[in-house]
Amino acid sequence: MGPEEFPLVSVITPSFNQARYIRQTIESVLSQDYPNIEYIVVDGGSSDGTLEILQSYGHLGDRFRYISEPDNGQSHALNKGLHMANGQIIGWLNSDDTYLPGAIRKAVEMFRANPQFGMVYGKAYYTDENNVVLRPYAVEPYKKERLFETCFICQPAAFIRADVFRSMNGVDESLKFCMDYDLWIRVSKNHPLGYIDDVLATSRLHDECKTIAHWGDIGLPEIVLTSLKHYGAVSGSWVREFLRVNGPQSMKWLFEQIKAHNILGPLPTITEMNRYYDHWVPPRFRINVVSSEGNPNMRVRIQGSHMIPNLMKKLSKRLRITVYINGRKVKRLSFKKGPFVIDLPFKTHRSNNIIELVSSTRLVPRKAKINADRRVLSSVIHDVVAYSAAEQKLYQILMTNPMEVGNWFRQYGVRR
Repeated sequence: MGPEEFPLVSVITPSFNQARYIRQTIESVLSQDYPNIEYIVVDGGSSDGTLEILQSYGHLGDRFRYISEPDNGQSHALNKGLHMANGQIIGWLNSDDTYLPGAIRKAVEMFRANPQFGMVYGKAYYTDENNVVLRPYAVEPYKKERLFETCFICQPAAFIRADVFRSMNGVDESLKFCMDYDLWIRVSKNHPLGYIDDVLATSRLHDECKTIAHWGDIGLPEIVLTSLKHYGAVSGSWVREFLRVNGPQSMKWLFEQIKAHNILGPLPTITEMNRYYDHWVPPRFRINVVSSEGNPNMRVRIQGSHMIPNLMKKLSKRLRITVYINGRKVKRLSFKKGPFVIDLPFKTHRSNNIIELVSSTRLVPRKAKINADRRVLSSVIHDVVAYSAAEQKLYQILMTNPMEVGNWFRQYGVRR
């Protein structure tokens, strides 16, 4: 970090239309009791009076610098500020947050006593729009395994060595929400982190802040993808929070993201089926499933509807289906009008598998004088999905007890 008694600390504030709060943010930096600070505000072209506030600090010279021009969002602005910074230590303070007295001095003292640290962080408070304390941020002393489980580092209370920050190529500009969590994970993989047992900053909660406005639709999906990217897994606490906020309907998205990260290697795949463009199928419906050598146990789930009675009331009899797997008859089924589900667990050592649903119920709309359709129709098949045994277990866990998802990752060989 250098031999100086007071190494230069660069504080970077990305800003856009936060005139209501930014003066308080600026004053919290300028009133610090540390003597060697440069403050850089990177504004995205605000139109709410922010620029006039920034101009009012122009008399401070090199101690306070700002630019105001369109950018590509908060991450881009922060990286621009990093490029401008001359300090050996970087503080990142958003334009609605504040430092508490002594924050920068305490961070420098921790770095000076522990030069091996790549980053240090302290405690913080959540405050309301008037900067009145609401509650403590759930900060914890650093444990690498806990960072996988949750984000316990409050961004305004964190300080990073500039050389470490630059070695990470700054923050990931593809992220709009959890670029801080992503950065903490990346730093922790190569550098020890230090914990300061003192309150350093406040994080303001208000209707426009992303923590409130976009936690469910942007924040949690980004966190899931970030965790999968870095760990190949997602903690039970993140999964539970994702499902709590976004509801059971989001479970399919979560399931598909875990599958997409190739955690289990090759998985069963539907390669072909003779379903029509409108999801009707003929009386002999064929599904080709390719299975992987290492996953002989699979399950095929077919969701459909018996729709013929809707077209012709006199054909209101039940839909009768005989199921064949690789030429062997495995079951006979009967369904009344409406939706149905066929669940087919089986074990195979073949790479190519053929499932056939043979129906005795059929209709040719043209012959029945319903319309001009000449096709022979049997039923409507909405969805066909093939699962390995591991995927089946994951699906059940997500449906019943998301906190157990960590055990699933451990069972199937994921190592953090």
